[in-house]
Order: sequence, then structure tokens, then C-alpha cells
Amino acid sequence: MDPRKNPFAPGAGTKPPALVGRDDQIESFDVLLERLENGYAERSMIITGLRGVGKTVLLDVFRDKAEAREWATVEWEVEKNGPFGAKMAANVRRVLLQIAPKSRWTDRVLRAASILKSFTLTFSTNGAMTAGLDIEALSGVGDSGALPEDLTDLFVAIGEAARDHGVGVVFLIDEGHVPSSGVRRSLLLLG
Repeated sequence: MDPRKNPFAPGAGTKPPALVGRDDQIESFDVLLERLENGYAERSMIITGLRGVGKTVLLDVFRDKAEAREWATVEWEVEKNGPFGAKMAANVRRVLLQIAPKSRWTDRVLRAASILKSFTLTFSTNGAMTAGLDIEALSGVGDSGALPEDLTDLFVAIGEAARDHGVGVVFLIDEGHVPSSGVRRSLLLLG
């Protein structure tokens, strides 16, 4: 192939003139959205590959497709040493506000917000407490300190809140990778 006409454009998030070789993944995403909209369970997707093969561009396509169906979407590039819990909490807050403005929150959205507050409660060394929402925390849910359990509580609550408002939720998480392998992952979590 003539290198001047090759649509392959390696680079971080660089959109090529043509997205080639990703039709199966795009179709799988369309099927996944439709199955979830119809109330069927479906697995999340994980896209893997070396740097520059189009994972981030594919996530952008997924975002556009989800937003066209009026799903709440959050894109997030994971930072190697960043505070995962705090960043997840900020993104969940964004999702709750995408599901509905605070003035239209139903009981399920309020419950999800209360769980989010439980998830985000922190105490400084001087005993001061900070939290990200002006709502009462829900004790005993999302506050165990065990991230996998608390995230499960949070995601279940978000899914119930989204269903209550007739929308879906997509978390597009980029750059989750294993440093020693060189393989990078883009994750897609749906609710």
C-alpha cells in the first residue's frame, strides 16, 4: 500500500480518516446497548492492544453511539498514580447529574447519591470531614472501605437510578494497563 494513502494513523487518540478493522467491535457494542435497553444482561467490553492501534478512538465511537441513544456517558483516562476512588466518585456524580437534574431526582437517584456520599466520606488527620454532595450519607452501603464491594454497591445503585429514568450509563475508562506487559486496556462498563 502507498504509505501516503494508508489510513493507519498511530498516536494517542488520533482519529484516522477511516476506522478500519473495528466493525466487529462496533457491532458488538451496538448489540450490547440494545440488549441492555431491552432488559437483558450483558457483559462489559474490554478492548486491548498496543499503543496507537485505536483503542481510544474506538471509545470515542462508543461514546458517540451511546449519546445518540441518550445514554449518560463518562470518559475517564486513568492516571497511573491518581486517586482512583476520588476520581470514580467525581465521575459517578457527573453520571447522576446526567441522569436527571437534581430537582428531578427520584428516590432511587437520591439513594444512589446517598451511597455516593458514603463512598466519598473522608477524614483528615485533624478529624475534619469532607464529602462531595449536600445529601445525607447512607450508612452500611458503599462505605466498607473495600473498594470492590463499595464499587459494586455504587454501580448497582447507579443502574437502578438510571433505569428509573429510562436511561443507560456507560463508563469509558481509558489507559487501564499492566505496565510490565506493554499492553494497554480500554474498559467499558455499562449499567
